[in-house]
Amino acid sequence: MFSYWAYILIGNDKTGKTSFQRNLVSHLCGKRYTRLPKRRYYNVAGIFLSNAVDKEAREIALLPWSEVLWIENPELSGEGRIAAQLDGIAKDFSEFLIARASV
Repeated sequence: MFSYWAYILIGNDKTGKTSFQRNLVSHLCGKRYTRLPKRRYYNVAGIFLSNAVDKEAREIALLPWSEVLWIENPELSGEGRIAAQLDGIAKDFSEFLIARASV
């Protein structure tokens, strides 16, 4: 039996969602893509970054997600530190996805 998941990153602008996504795809696929093929009939998980939680995000969290995931993403200063943190988070999340797929 196969299970397909769509993971949706929730948060305001400039919280690292796009960089996280690019790094995640790179860790999973070994190269960077601009678009990935889509499939139908997904379970849907909302992914919330800790630095992007506000009133709207709390309301979105109440939607009927198949799963809600929380990612610690403390605010930092300095582009290099931020980029390294997002890459590390993406690597950890890629390992979570690989472990889930192998169950």
